[in-house]
Order: sequence, then structure tokens, then C-alpha cells
Amino acid sequence: MTIEELLDKKTELTNSLRDIDEKISQYEDGHIYIVVTRCFGSVYFDSFKNKYDLEDYIADYNGDNGITDVYTDYNADIVHNDSGFYTLENFTEVLKDMKYYPNSLQQILSDYPQLNS
Repeated sequence: MTIEELLDKKTELTNSLRDIDEKISQYEDGHIYIVVTRCFGSVYFDSFKNKYDLEDYIADYNGDNGITDVYTDYNADIVHNDSGFYTLENFTEVLKDMKYYPNSLQQILSDYPQLNS
């Protein structure tokens, strides 16, 4: 193969991998996964539709570059590195203690209105 053919093949495979990653992140397994990430003094809120996408995310935050807390209704094993795992009931307690909700959290609450109880 020529270098041009190899580069074309690499682009093709990269695009295929990107498509697969997108399908994985859009797959819904029926559970709620909310992640609070604390990283270098900032706090971020994210939600995931399945445990595989969640595991990929928390693998990046192993304590060296941030800490994650996961709030979920899923009770089975999740590969969690150093993440803390809590129930959704714990998350509603966290919400009660907050003075304001950042935009990322407001979006999660609109996606999961049952958490507003």
C-alpha cells in the first residue's frame, strides 16, 4: 500500500470509530447516570444514557485530573476507578443544599423531571 492509501484507510477507520462511539453514547439502557466532576476547582454536571459511556468518562478522572461522584438508579457493577457511587435519593439531597443550579445541571433536571421532587 502507498502512504496515500494508508492515510485514506486511517481516515475511513477513524470515521467508522466515531460513528460507533456516537451510537454507543446514544444507546439508552433505561437507567439514570448523573456525574458530578470536580476538577481543578471547578464543578461540572453531566448525565449519561448507559453505563458504558459512563465508564469511558470516569476512566479519564482517576483522581489525578479530577474526581467524579456518580448518582444512579443502577445497582450492578460498574467499573469505577476511584469514583464515589450514590443513589438518586442522595442526589436530591445534594440539590436541596445548592443555592443555584448551573446551566449544565438545569439541562439534566429538564431531561429528568422526576429528580425535581
